Amino acid sequence: MQVKAILDNLASFHGRPPCKAEMRTGRTRRRPITTAARTPPARPVRGALALASAMLLLLSGAVAAHAAPTATGRDSVSAALARFLAERHIGSFRGFENRRISHLTPLVHPRTRQVMYFEADLATDDAEAAGSIVLSATRRDAPIVEFAPRGKSRREQLQERLGRPDLYLVYFSPGYSAAIDAAGNLRGELGQRPQVLPGELRVHSRSEGRVGEGRDVHSQSGGSSSVGRTRPAASDDSSFAALADAYDERYRRGGQHRERRLAARWQLAEQAFARAAATTPTSRLRNAATVAATASTPAASFDYYFAQDYDYDKAISEETQKQNHTYFKQLPGDHDPNPNSYYSGCSATSWMNLIGWYDLHWKPGILTGAHEQNISPDDSYINDMTVELSEYLGVAMAPFDWDAGFLWPADMELGYSFIRDRLDHDPSGSYRQDWFDTDENWVYEVARSYLIDKQLPVTVGYYEDWHYTTAFGIAEDSSDWEGDAYLWIHPNWNESESQDKWITKETIFGIWGLSAVRPIQDRGFEYQTVADALQSPWGKWGTTASVGTDIGKGLAHSDAKNAYIVTKSGSTGWNYIYQSARVEPYRRYEISLWIKTSSSFGTGYIGAREFDNTIIENMTFPKSSEYANYTLQFDSGDSDVVNVYVGYEANGQAYMRLDDVYLYAIDSVEDGNFEMQQSDDIDFPWGFSGSSTSNGGIDRNKGLAHSGQNNAYITTEGGNTDWNEIFQTITVEPNTTYVLKARVKTQSTFTNTGTIGITSDRYSDTFLAQTTFGALSSYTEISLELNSGNRYSVAVKVGFNTPPSSTYLRLDDVTVTPK
Repeated sequence: MQVKAILDNLASFHGRPPCKAEMRTGRTRRRPITTAARTPPARPVRGALALASAMLLLLSGAVAAHAAPTATGRDSVSAALARFLAERHIGSFRGFENRRISHLTPLVHPRTRQVMYFEADLATDDAEAAGSIVLSATRRDAPIVEFAPRGKSRREQLQERLGRPDLYLVYFSPGYSAAIDAAGNLRGELGQRPQVLPGELRVHSRSEGRVGEGRDVHSQSGGSSSVGRTRPAASDDSSFAALADAYDERYRRGGQHRERRLAARWQLAEQAFARAAATTPTSRLRNAATVAATASTPAASFDYYFAQDYDYDKAISEETQKQNHTYFKQLPGDHDPNPNSYYSGCSATSWMNLIGWYDLHWKPGILTGAHEQNISPDDSYINDMTVELSEYLGVAMAPFDWDAGFLWPADMELGYSFIRDRLDHDPSGSYRQDWFDTDENWVYEVARSYLIDKQLPVTVGYYEDWHYTTAFGIAEDSSDWEGDAYLWIHPNWNESESQDKWITKETIFGIWGLSAVRPIQDRGFEYQTVADALQSPWGKWGTTASVGTDIGKGLAHSDAKNAYIVTKSGSTGWNYIYQSARVEPYRRYEISLWIKTSSSFGTGYIGAREFDNTIIENMTFPKSSEYANYTLQFDSGDSDVVNVYVGYEANGQAYMRLDDVYLYAIDSVEDGNFEMQQSDDIDFPWGFSGSSTSNGGIDRNKGLAHSGQNNAYITTEGGNTDWNEIFQTITVEPNTTYVLKARVKTQSTFTNTGTIGITSDRYSDTFLAQTTFGALSSYTEISLELNSGNRYSVAVKVGFNTPPSSTYLRLDDVTVTPK
């Protein structure tokens, strides 16, 4: 068969419509995006994985002007299987609807010229470019390695640079590809060249950690060794030739976990093909479209999750993605402000883009100015910060003779400290990295926690130590996330090479996430630059007082600066210092600050107000000749912005000094009174799991709540003994005692034993702490205590086993706070 005929056949077939993805019952996650307008793709692994190999048919003819590469050996994927899967699934990816193959490029082994991957350029029915897919031609990697719904393919980018189509293309990783000539000489590169590490550094280094409420990062190391901050000695050869020699080594990295998962994914594809072949005459297998049409196995479906406010449809359809995230990029060496001979590094860039997302979507003002656009040459603030962060992390060129900055995975956690020290925000976050021997499910669970449960982006390390990037979304097989999942990333290069794309979780070695950036900025007034003045983000109110900053006068509680209010003899009226802070609705917060006053001081006030100045909570404080600490707790209610304030009513000459102002969420439970629930179904961050004869939901505005307008409920029809529960996964600090409280009401004839408790995770049936209850005809507070031990997260559960007859349970006002 001629190559053109093969491509035409592939291009004309778009596959059957995929089934809608549905949320698996009881999963601790917000609802996936599964609307009709957002049809999930068929599982890329089962189907399109073959797009790659489908093109193995090309190997039987002259595919290129130079010597045609070949796909041979026991690892090669059969052309029939590949073609079947390609034609069945190419049109079922979200964002890939109505696509056809416009060009196919074999990606070869740099030494043997064996075809290792295929890159398929895609086009719409109107012949407009529509992204590309990289597929494996062997079983040595994931069936589909990456795919992008728009942007130029590797072939297009390298040909534009080099101006010659007669080169071989080599795919090393999502971050790096190369063009070589027939002799194997390097002619062009795309992305950052992977490093070939000395043998003594090829060790297993596993670590994890969590940034707590105002606490420093700590880590736990496991495996055979931990590299730490030790810089490697120079390698014998860091050239492209050394990289080509080490090409096969990348397939051996990952250990048994990765190998078993890849084998399972290929086995699923083969089983689907075998079932189709069993019902189709052998002679008809030449027509893959016919096989696909008669297959009995339905197309798999995906669940999609994205960071809050991230618009995937815009990202795949518009010329710019800047509505969704910042576009900060690496800074070249030997160019101001980067004094080094190497780039500022992908590690610093990934942290900058993660911080930039918070600045755009969550807490404006973390970064100075508006930075929705890509870095500009005269943007000294972002440029300087990028270089500063690079040096803070410890980015270095050694031992490599090329110009990209390198950072050990163990040093990435210093990004949390940079946010605290340089940006004066206390970050809360966690990370896992398993370098060199990647156990991707263990690491990937952190990404799931952030992108699914918290709807927050993460920084991702992919393909061993080769690159750091930023992920804004997840796509998972609806029935088996451990078997098949992808991360939607911004590659952190520059505009021409940084089209957002999907990469398989098999590529990742580390995840670093921010779960919160503290709402109060400049909490210690150390970023005030004008003495006896008060600058943004702080504000002042009142006309009878002098309000400003003491700088270097030795009057601060900590460090060198503090704020003050001074009133003169005869002064009257209310004067205060304030700051607007972003909070989450229906959470419990604590204000903590340090105050010192004159002996003539009367009564002061600390409080939180809604944005329209309605008082949420306040308290008084007395005079104190030494700095004293005061705390105030309040519920945010339906507010997402509050004004934190402190001041006093002037009655003559007096002063007040203020320092170290903190605002913390002390309630680990989100939406504890269910006021954020928007439908009658239990939704994120809560979940429900029950028997076929039970139901969990939300009573909205029915007058059945203990407080507010809403409450959750479980109803059962009876007839079995299954367990039914309402649950939420929460974040906790290790080795901390927490108090769980909830209001529960049941039917007066409730004959079963109800349980409220905490388990290690959503899927565990073993309670770490629990208490039981019987019939409660009115809302009753139930409480218990738990020490978190070495855990960073636990699951709160309230439920009961189905009794013989129908009954109900109502739940409201759930809190988990430190004791």
